[in-house]
Amino acid sequence: MMYSYKIKYKPRLRLFYRKITVVGHKYETDQDKMICYFSDGGILEIPRWSDCHVKLGVDWMNAQKKYMEEKAGQTIPVNR
Repeated sequence: MMYSYKIKYKPRLRLFYRKITVVGHKYETDQDKMICYFSDGGILEIPRWSDCHVKLGVDWMNAQKKYMEEKAGQTIPVNR
């Protein structure tokens, strides 16, 4: 099952954050890029990821929690 969440990112020299809703992401260390996966099967590659600022909200934490619970087969408590 896919859980969506928002990623807000901003390249260092830009003024505004860009907000995208994704169902997954993966960082490619050797190429310094973030690959974002969309629910419709599309992808977005963000180059020079180490030069970006990023904000992940509570929806990201909830998506990660649901994913871990699905894998573990039990409820996982979260300290807030």
